[in-house]
This record gives sequence, structure tokens and C-alpha cells, in this order.
Amino acid sequence: MFPKNPPLSSTPETSPAARAFNLRLAAAFLLIGAGLAPVTLHADLKPVSIVSAKASSQSDANTAAKAIDGTISDDSRWVSAKGDPAPSIELQLASVTHLGGVHLLTGNKERHSVESLAIDFRDQTDRWIEIPSATISGNQVPALRIQFDQTVDVRTDRLRLRVLKSHQGIARVKEIIVWPYAADLPPLPKEARAVGDEPPVPEIYLNQSGF
Repeated sequence: MFPKNPPLSSTPETSPAARAFNLRLAAAFLLIGAGLAPVTLHADLKPVSIVSAKASSQSDANTAAKAIDGTISDDSRWVSAKGDPAPSIELQLASVTHLGGVHLLTGNKERHSVESLAIDFRDQTDRWIEIPSATISGNQVPALRIQFDQTVDVRTDRLRLRVLKSHQGIARVKEIIVWPYAADLPPLPKEARAVGDEPPVPEIYLNQSGF
């Protein structure tokens, strides 16, 4: 006699986030089997090299370069000038790369995070194209993990962050980390999860719908 299969109710539950990751991973391995795409996991993933940054404006010594210097700190960030009607920062990448998403760290002392934003990329015809899954509103947290979905194939050497709403209309960006395309984005850096004696920053992951 063969043992009976266990009832379905005994199958362990997985969280929605875990199921979503498993589905993306399974899809990626299917593409590998078809010879269509490679899979890169977190251990192999390195941030995309950013050559320079330029902003629409700056406040005092809070230059655009401080948003890409690898330092996550209130003392090293880009801050737009008061009165800038449309704060934005443009990143020049080292080469044209297939991009998967960004880590975006904003605010001041875990407050005043960018509330609404959009990310664009420069396409081969030299036009700015908005990335649908990177258009966000109603944000209240300082650390965002934004994955680009496949609505638009983001292959570029230039990205632009547009700050649409923020405290006093001023953009405060501590760091922008750009990631190449992969099955999933790495976790947020440790510096974004705990700052000084503050409680850990919740890790916010935005899926393909932007939620």
C-alpha cells in the first residue's frame, strides 16, 4: 500500500511577497530554459556605475553629486533650492544597461520623505520616457525599493528622477542606487534600515503595479 497524499490543508502557507518572488524566479528560470534570458541573483548583483549627476537646482553645498556618492546620511544628500518649481536630478550611467530598478533614499532625519515622484529614462531616439511602475504618489517612508516592470524595456545610460510633491516643495535625496535587470532587487542597504537610535526603517517594496 502506498501512503496517502497529505490533505491540502497541511501544505504550509507562504506570504504574498514570497509567492510573488517565487513566481518571478520560476519565470526567469523558464526563460533560461528557452535560451531567452539569464537569471542574476542578489549575491551576483552589483549596482550600475553612475558617472555623474546634475540637478535642476541645489541648496548651498547640497549638490547632485551627493546623491550618488555611496553615503547614506543627512550630511551627504542632494537638496533642491527653495522655489524650484520642478525639482529633478539626472543620472549619467557608465554605459547603456538593461535596468531593473532603483533604491531611493530620501528625507531628513527619517522625516520629509519625497511624497510623489516619477522616474524617466532616455531612449535611443533621445526622448524621455516615463517608467509606469516608477511613478509613485502618497509615499510616507524614507527608503523605497522600486522595481521596474516589463511594461517598458528600460535600456539606457540616462535616468531622471522628478520630484512631484515634497515637504515645502523641496527635494531631499540621500542616495540613489541603480540596479541592472534581475529576477528581483536586492534588499535595501543596512544604513537605510536603522539610523542611530531610531527604530528600523520599514523596507518598502513596490511591485509591478507601483503599490
